[in-house]
Amino acid sequence: MKNPKILLITEDAMEATKIIRWLNLWNYIVKSMGFENKLLSPENLLKYNLILVELPNKDNSEVMKVFDTFKNFVDIPVICFSSRGDDYKIDFHKNFFYIEKPIDPKELKLTIEMAMYRHQMEMALHESERKYKLLIENADDPIAIVKGDGTFLLVNDSGAKYFGGIPGDFKGKKMWDVFPTEQANSQMKSIKKVIETGKGSVVEEKTIINRKERWFSTKLQPITDSNGSISSVQLIARDITKNKNIEFDLIGRESFFSRILNDLHSFVAVLKPTGEIIFINNTPLELIGKKLEDVEGKIFYETQWWDYSEVVKSSLKEDIELCATGKSLSHEIQINSLNGLIWIDFSMHPVYDSNGNVKYLVPEGRDISNIKNTKKALHEENNRFMSLSENAPFGMVLISKNGDYKYMNPKFIELFGYHLEEIPNGREWFRRVFKDPKKRYEAMLTWKNDFKNALPGEKKPRTYEVTTRSGEKKIIDFLPVLLENKEYLMTVNDVTDRKMAENALQQSEERFRTVASSAVDAIIITDLEGSIVFSNDSLQRIFGYNENDIFGKSVNMLMPGRYKDEFKRNQVQFKLTGRHMLSGKLFESYGRRKDGSEFPIEISITAWEVSGERFTTSIIRDITERKLVEYELKSSEEKFRQMTENIQEVFWIIDPKMSQLLYISPAYQNVWGCSRESLFDNPRSWIESIHPEDRKQVIDTIFRTPHEIQSKGNGIEYRIKRPDGSIRWIWGKAIPLKNDKNRIQRIAGIAVDITRRKKAEDDYKNLFENVSVGVYRCKLGHQSKFVNANPALLEMFGYKKSEILAIKASYLYQDREDKIRFDNDVIKYGRVENQEVKFRKKDGTPFTASVSAFVVKDDSGDIKYYDGVIKDITKFKELEKSIKIIDPVAIFDRIQ
Repeated sequence: MKNPKILLITEDAMEATKIIRWLNLWNYIVKSMGFENKLLSPENLLKYNLILVELPNKDNSEVMKVFDTFKNFVDIPVICFSSRGDDYKIDFHKNFFYIEKPIDPKELKLTIEMAMYRHQMEMALHESERKYKLLIENADDPIAIVKGDGTFLLVNDSGAKYFGGIPGDFKGKKMWDVFPTEQANSQMKSIKKVIETGKGSVVEEKTIINRKERWFSTKLQPITDSNGSISSVQLIARDITKNKNIEFDLIGRESFFSRILNDLHSFVAVLKPTGEIIFINNTPLELIGKKLEDVEGKIFYETQWWDYSEVVKSSLKEDIELCATGKSLSHEIQINSLNGLIWIDFSMHPVYDSNGNVKYLVPEGRDISNIKNTKKALHEENNRFMSLSENAPFGMVLISKNGDYKYMNPKFIELFGYHLEEIPNGREWFRRVFKDPKKRYEAMLTWKNDFKNALPGEKKPRTYEVTTRSGEKKIIDFLPVLLENKEYLMTVNDVTDRKMAENALQQSEERFRTVASSAVDAIIITDLEGSIVFSNDSLQRIFGYNENDIFGKSVNMLMPGRYKDEFKRNQVQFKLTGRHMLSGKLFESYGRRKDGSEFPIEISITAWEVSGERFTTSIIRDITERKLVEYELKSSEEKFRQMTENIQEVFWIIDPKMSQLLYISPAYQNVWGCSRESLFDNPRSWIESIHPEDRKQVIDTIFRTPHEIQSKGNGIEYRIKRPDGSIRWIWGKAIPLKNDKNRIQRIAGIAVDITRRKKAEDDYKNLFENVSVGVYRCKLGHQSKFVNANPALLEMFGYKKSEILAIKASYLYQDREDKIRFDNDVIKYGRVENQEVKFRKKDGTPFTASVSAFVVKDDSGDIKYYDGVIKDITKFKELEKSIKIIDPVAIFDRIQ
């Protein structure tokens, strides 16, 4: 705050002169007056940042009227001073501070700085799968079909890859050959239940594969055979190990930060925008002898803290309604406790979700009898900002509300090659970096629309390709934010070298081929008696006989017994008439191998005559494989239908030539909130449901022309808007399906609802960036370094982020051996809470902090790093030594 205004109220002219001289020396603007001045009204008092008032020797009505004004209408700090033993009766308000005469200028300066800083702090704002393709073999998730005895009938490529093999490796194997006994028994219990009940189920459980622990969510669906009975089960497994690890990690972090909040001595709560209590830390609960479960879900203003006054309840209700609109507020209020009413500094601010809507309300309260001995001059804040911007690894520019560029840091100039005098405003900057007029117009229009109805603090990130002064093309991330004073602060970062190439979805389709390209049929020539006079080598491959076994023998040895009588009749007719009943025809029948086994065949018979002798030539093809393929195709179609009708993700198929939707799974209704019928009636509604900011990316990545679709890649994340107005996050992927000519015939795709995962990531990121204590991530060991640090920690140590991540973590400790001892405790116990550690800042200043930390492990259970929280407690230590806070009630008792 530049040149704060102070109102001095005293009847002692000499005292006033001395104090004014001190205050002017400290760059304060001072106004002096007496108690009877008519300007001592609430409206005039609000012009000042602090009131300094001398208590008179005797009580009088004018003094009491002024003090009533201070308590009831003016929300600014008041410092009272008088000689010890003065006879007065003043009901001290807890926003008041007291010092004794004769006044020590150092004590006065420190008291003013503490009072004004505490007041500034009170008024501050706090902000905030891949499922299946067309055929089972194309699925990204493991799929298997298992009989009731545990025998694998089918395992797809994805499933086999988990075990480092191929599908053929599982032929004839049972569950116990693949999984440990405990996991195999557990899975067989679920399989048998599905077979017995005929009802599908979803099982989420842990298993061991290749000695590694993994989590799967498995969909079990009964498979009906041709007899209508259920003898096998289809398993569709989703590897949720990463999600589980994230879930366990987030749960641990939530518990960790909840414990940190519970250790705070201030009142902290989290409410729904309608006022229901979600969380309250221990401090206010202990005041009324309650636990969280006693108040959770109740309306905040209907709890025991406020039951002493209906007026207070009504006021709190209005506060909640106001905060729910996005407003922050603060004031003093009394709160009930087991020991009576106490005064707190009460504030409430909204927390927004990723869409800019108010998601939570956060009330806070602090006992205003305890004053933090912290001083932070506002000019130092400005110096820190300038130091940060001048040395920042990213570009920064400050833009006035009319578009003029007021400041740009060295990195901004380095990125674009222009100085402030060359690009004094936004219009000139757009003209120079967007050479294409069309792209320039689009960028300017986007900027205008982004901030048309923006709120202070709202960020609008964008990425553009621009041209620098040297003609070089660069891809830049722009992050502008609207400030409270309607100016804009924009950061820019060169991301040209970042690899952002996204491959199309991986094409893993493998077609089952059953006919060899050079297959040779069996050829047999028989005489008029039906005796074999010639056969080719393929006869042995098909029937198992070599030429010596059958030469001169009757051809009926290749037939099952049930066909021999008919053969004899045809052969007799052939002798009599010279015409064979089956000549020139292609028909199916059965053959008999040397081992006696029967198999389906396709026969073409031709009768012919040479030199007066009659013969027949039979071309025989083994169609066993074709028959099996026909059977498998019919079975596969049924399995595909059962599979797609029961998966939780949205599976779709389109005809790229006709741009026509051919199929979409029932899960569409659950995820999009619309019926499948409505989508077929209006196919455009699918695209229209995609969030406007993500629509172009989705169309460019998924709904592109067929020859551009690829099967490789990790998919994309985007948002959709459901009919009820709610927003959901989707992970999507498209796969080209080709025919035997390697031409794209269909495009299939998957859409997975990932809203819960995105919410967890946003909540943690918001907490990390905005929590008021230092939060960091560090490797273990004497040579280890920080891998992340939040803004509060950087401010605490006086480093920039690039600096603190580059040095050894042990450099931050006053005694580097403390780092080794701390790491050993973290490794030994898994977590450390409130351990007092001595650190030193970048400038060498020592300070004491309370440190809590917990380890984070990888999938193998090994420690990757630990996350920690550092709270500077130096001021609390100094408070006990350097500041003597006087209880106003005790003063009152002494002067009676």
